[in-house]
Amino acid sequence: MTDMKIACPECGAEVKLNDSLAKNYAAPLLARQREELLAKMQDNEQRIAEQARLDAEKKVAEALAQKAKQAEDLNNRLNEMNVKLQAAQKEQAEMLRIKRELEDQKRELDLTVEKKLAEEAQKIRAKALSELQSAHELKLREQEQQNAMLR
Repeated sequence: MTDMKIACPECGAEVKLNDSLAKNYAAPLLARQREELLAKMQDNEQRIAEQARLDAEKKVAEALAQKAKQAEDLNNRLNEMNVKLQAAQKEQAEMLRIKRELEDQKRELDLTVEKKLAEEAQKIRAKALSELQSAHELKLREQEQQNAMLR
């Protein structure tokens, strides 16, 4: 065996080991150090795994928060659009009501105008008939007077 050296844990001095010292003293010391290193490695692995898990959870939480914000923004836009749609539908209904009222008023006005025109036409006919009758009577009287004068 080659000479092995170990460091004193107290003073840090290096001590040469021969085979019997290595078997009796160094082997248990090395085994203990190996166990300690393995325990530290496992502890480090667990801390690294825990940190990785925490980082992943943080990323997932951030992503969920971002998606929740996006969903809230979309929901707000949807609500705004629904309000605008309701206002537009209400305005359209009002416009249709006004259009219907105007059409009704136009029909009533047309009917009133037609009635007035019919009444005026009737009056004009009656007046024209009366004037014709008067003119006809006047001619008849004139003819009677002429006939009476001729006799």
